[in-house]
Amino acid sequence: MSENTGTPAPPAPPWGKDEDFDPEKAWKLIQTLRGAEATLTNKVRELQTAVDAKSAADKAEADKGKSETQRLAERLAEIETQAQKDRRALLVERAQRKHNLSDDALIFLTGETPEEIEQRAAALAAFGGKKDKDSSTDDVQPKDDAAQLPGRPAPALRPGHGGEPAVVIDAAALATEARARRR
Repeated sequence: MSENTGTPAPPAPPWGKDEDFDPEKAWKLIQTLRGAEATLTNKVRELQTAVDAKSAADKAEADKGKSETQRLAERLAEIETQAQKDRRALLVERAQRKHNLSDDALIFLTGETPEEIEQRAAALAAFGGKKDKDSSTDDVQPKDDAAQLPGRPAPALRPGHGGEPAVVIDAAALATEARARRR
């Protein structure tokens, strides 16, 4: 800490004193590190390629002992699993659009059947997981007061209305009143 100001002193540079800094040495170090990074990046790519080739060879070796029917059955199981995931994603997206749910609310949208997803989407929409509407829409008033959550303020906005009128403050009157109170 600096004794005069009480603020912490700035940290010392990593090379020590400013007089010890050598720009040529720093540039050489930067170039060396960039070269090492490029070398390591290439090495990672080579290793990833080798791993992919090895896993493909292992899969081919494992498939060698299987009959054509077994390979097709496994492939069918993979395709069915992917189709089920895609179907669920489609159902979730439809429920999101139907109930106008925000993207953040989708993590709470669980279920596997269309009925479960629809039921949970409706519950989320009722709870308040809806997207904010554009201010350009004509439908600004809530559609159903019963659908509003208890204790939640209902907006009383009308297009073209800026809210409550601004309070006009008369500075001269306030100053006169303050002077009168002092006396």
